[in-house]
Amino acid sequence: MPQKDTNKKKKDEKLSYTIKPPQMSLEEWQTGLRKKAAQNERFIIKPYDHAEEPGAYHVTNSVSGRSYKVVYRGENSLWNFCSCMDYKTNQLGTCKHIEAVKQWMETKQIPAEDPLPPY
Repeated sequence: MPQKDTNKKKKDEKLSYTIKPPQMSLEEWQTGLRKKAAQNERFIIKPYDHAEEPGAYHVTNSVSGRSYKVVYRGENSLWNFCSCMDYKTNQLGTCKHIEAVKQWMETKQIPAEDPLPPY
């Protein structure tokens, strides 16, 4: 009899929007919600001019039409940025737009812009 795979990927787990899982910190839970939103929503991601603004992306929600500027320098970079209100207020250092860019880059196998800009 085949055994069930008990090592399911974390992204396949259901994550409640209302109840924090006991095994997760508040920060992990909220970051996980933003990662899940990035997977579920449809974003149009276009890089800015690489020479002018390396690591900068224009992220548009294809349903609402809202657009944001995202700068992605790497998973734990302090230089990541998004112009959305969630990023400005949540103190997590991420938002669904940054997570969408990260996932898009992983899918396309594009490396993050590590070097810091001259500004």
